Amino acid sequence: PEPGALVRGILFGLLGGLGQAGGSLLQKPALLAGGDPILVAFLRAAGSLGLFLLITKPTAFKQPLRLWKRIGLAGTVSASGVFFVSFAIAHTETGLAAILSALPPIMMLPVLRIFFGVRLSWVSWAATVLALAGVVLILTR
Repeated sequence: PEPGALVRGILFGLLGGLGQAGGSLLQKPALLAGGDPILVAFLRAAGSLGLFLLITKPTAFKQPLRLWKRIGLAGTVSASGVFFVSFAIAHTETGLAAILSALPPIMMLPVLRIFFGVRLSWVSWAATVLALAGVVLILTR
């Protein structure tokens, strides 16, 4: 990896988390006012796409066709997540929906190990168990 990649990855991950949290908090009033969850999710995704297009280098779009297919599939699956989270926020407390929508990265670690053979450190496993235990404690209180 290039120098500074880990720091940039952590920084962008934190910014992504802040963006998700802000989006969840800002969409709740629109949903409470009677906004359609699908429209709210679409506008949230469109805003994200707009920001992406503003900050992305034009050279990033020069990808082989086989990668565009994978990128498109990943985008479609990801967008479905945004729609489901929008429905969760519309029908429950924002904090609860945010906690549940934060689980996929935690669950992704065992999937990486089981299906892709990625070797994870004991720290990764311990953090996964700790995060899941925290979610269980929050949901059962």
